[in-house]
Amino acid sequence: MEAAADRAGPGAHPQRVLIIDDEPDHLRLLLETLRGSGFEIATATTGAIGLRTAAALGADLILLDVKLPDTDGFTLCRRLKQDAATRDTPVIFLTGQLTLAAKTRGFESGGVDYIVKPFESAEVLLRVCSHLTLARRRQTLETRLALYEPPPSGPPSTPRPPPLKVPPETPTAVLRMLTRARDRLLTDLRCTPRLRDIAAYAGTNRTTLGQIFRIHFGMSVFDYLREERLAEGRRLLTESSLSLTEIADTVGYRYGRDFAWAFKRRFGVAPTAFRERGGGAQPRSAAA
Repeated sequence: MEAAADRAGPGAHPQRVLIIDDEPDHLRLLLETLRGSGFEIATATTGAIGLRTAAALGADLILLDVKLPDTDGFTLCRRLKQDAATRDTPVIFLTGQLTLAAKTRGFESGGVDYIVKPFESAEVLLRVCSHLTLARRRQTLETRLALYEPPPSGPPSTPRPPPLKVPPETPTAVLRMLTRARDRLLTDLRCTPRLRDIAAYAGTNRTTLGQIFRIHFGMSVFDYLREERLAEGRRLLTESSLSLTEIADTVGYRYGRDFAWAFKRRFGVAPTAFRERGGGAQPRSAAA
C-alpha cells in the first residue's frame, strides 16, 4: 500500500489523523499502524481535548471512540460538524458493539464509517486510506465547481445567479455529474447541446440530471445555461470593447436584439445603458 506522503502528492504535508480514544491498548495499536504508513498522528483522551485539538490541527480524518470519559462520540461528532474548521473532516467511529441503533446514531451525527473493536491493523489502514481518498476527490471536485462561479462585475447591486449549493452529504458521484455537465455546457456558449447529450456526457439520464440541477442550482439545465450566457455578456459589456452584436454572438444569441431583450429582462437595464452606467469599454462600432 502506498505511503501517506505519496497519496497526499509531492511536496504536501503528511496526512493528519486525530485519534480520540482513552483506551491505552487501542491507542498504541492505532499509533503503530498509522505511523508506520507515514501519517502524522495526534491523540486526545477526552472529548474536550479532542474538540480543541481537531480545530487546531487541521486533521484530514478523525478516529473517534464512541465511549469517552466526558461525553459520547455521537455528541462530539455533532459538535465537530457544527464547527466550520472541522465540519468536512471525515469521522470514523471506534466501537465495541455495532448495533443497528448505534450505527444509525453515528451516521445521523455525521460519521462516515465504523471500525469495530477489537480491530485488525489491516482493516484500520484500509478504511482510513479509503476515506482520505474519497475526501480528497471530493475537495478536488468542489474546487473545480467553485472555479465556474465568476466574480461579480458591474455595480454591486447587480443581481447574481443563485450560488452553487454543495451540502456536505452530497455524494461524490453527484459532484462528478455536476462538474462534467458544466464542462459540457460552458465549453462553447455559442452552442446549445441537446439535454440527452449533456446527460450522457455527465454519465446519467435527462431526468436525473434535471433533478440534480434543480437541487444544486435551483433551476433547470437550460435556465442555468441562460444565466451563464447573460453573466458572460455582462462581463464582456464591462471589460471589452465588443459591440452588442458581437457580444450576443459570443454568448449564444443569434441577434443583438434578442440578447438585449434577455439582458434587460434579467438585470432590469438595457445592455447599452448598463455599459454606460458601469463605465465599461466603449464599443468599436455602433451597437445593434
